[in-house]
Amino acid sequence: MTTHRHSIGGFAATALLATAMVFGQAGAEDLIPFNPATAQAQQIDGSWKVVTDGNHWLLDFGSSAESARKAVAVIAHYGPNAVGYVGRPNPGMEYYLVNGAAPAGPCDGEDAIPFNPANVEAKCIQNSWKVVDGEHWMLDFGDGRQQAEEALGIIKKYGFTHICFVGRCTGSRPMMYFRKDAAAPVKPAQAAPAETKPSKPAAPAAGTKARLRVTVMEGQNTLAVNPSVSLQRLAGPDNAVETRTENPAVFEVEPGTCAVSAKVGTGEATAPREIALQAGETKEITLRTGTGTAEITLVAGGQPVLPCPNIELRSGGKLVSAASQSPARFQVTEGIYTLRVVVNSSQLFEAGDVAVAAGETAAKTVELPMGALSVRVTGTPYGPGGKLPYVEVDAGGKMIAALVDSPAKFQLLAGPYDLCVLDNGVKKGTQAVTVEAGKTKEITLNVQAP
Repeated sequence: MTTHRHSIGGFAATALLATAMVFGQAGAEDLIPFNPATAQAQQIDGSWKVVTDGNHWLLDFGSSAESARKAVAVIAHYGPNAVGYVGRPNPGMEYYLVNGAAPAGPCDGEDAIPFNPANVEAKCIQNSWKVVDGEHWMLDFGDGRQQAEEALGIIKKYGFTHICFVGRCTGSRPMMYFRKDAAAPVKPAQAAPAETKPSKPAAPAAGTKARLRVTVMEGQNTLAVNPSVSLQRLAGPDNAVETRTENPAVFEVEPGTCAVSAKVGTGEATAPREIALQAGETKEITLRTGTGTAEITLVAGGQPVLPCPNIELRSGGKLVSAASQSPARFQVTEGIYTLRVVVNSSQLFEAGDVAVAAGETAAKTVELPMGALSVRVTGTPYGPGGKLPYVEVDAGGKMIAALVDSPAKFQLLAGPYDLCVLDNGVKKGTQAVTVEAGKTKEITLNVQAP
């Protein structure tokens, strides 16, 4: 067993992975089995981790004990016995399976974003390959077209309908998982031949079900993007909540009184509206949310920043939402938010405020004082055909970033740094360097083995 470090969604994490795993093979999924019954939240070296099978570090939540315990509760609820990755060692997708199938939800208190698997596709947007559902950017693989297409295939294969997180709004690295909706129980009295249900049902026959069409608007005139529309019957034996992500959303339900609400992104849900539906009728309603959009674009030296660091939207000192794509679009309630950019999981850049008004889009471009650093290592046993070096970048005695590569290429905030090669715990070839905003610095370290 060896320890591997990876990053998901712009946050650092540590996982103890089996070296016997062979990943990257065509057609093969990168899956690691574990026993969900052994999952525990443990504080190890000051960091809260989810540990399985005694010594397998499945997840790392840093200082967030609450997130670690919530992740254990999610594992206990769904019972997954394998975790999968796309794009290791820096995976852009993490998912869990239960005996080779998708977890079926929901789970109480779950941070889940619904999507329509029929609309999901892999697209190159601003020179970055993403998995998207319409305007909803779900996953970002940078220049990894094959990985984006692999992730799309996995979503289709398992029929995932929700992307879910644990710890997304606490500042720790989130757990990412996907699920589908639990199958509703079949009532014998209503049994019918199996058929494909259209996404927008035809008008109900007189004397049978009712039809409700719900349009969600942001403010007065803007059609909401990917809203979550929920409908619940208030009477009768079946009061399960139905959710749609289309806009307009169309429901076919039994006659009676229902409560309908909607939310967009991380915004608050509208107050439930009660609707009385008669057999055979069709009703149309409009719900207006109080959210707006903050659109944040990162540039360095006037050029797009790729790969994109993590962009945090904060309010009252607390994390509201985060994204690792540019432009990043946040749908939130009206207010003034603080922007923070997290580079290499440890460098913080305060990027000022953005004011969001309901029904409007507030666009802001942030110029990052960032430069590039390329480090080539020569000397035995490194060099062409030799061992790949572990290159570490330090500032003020603290590690900022590290890569196993030659040349090792870093994105860093402008300023002074110390470079070295770490060999069996010993720092070699230490050299001071200054990174300038908008420029690329190339350094060669000559390191000889003793």
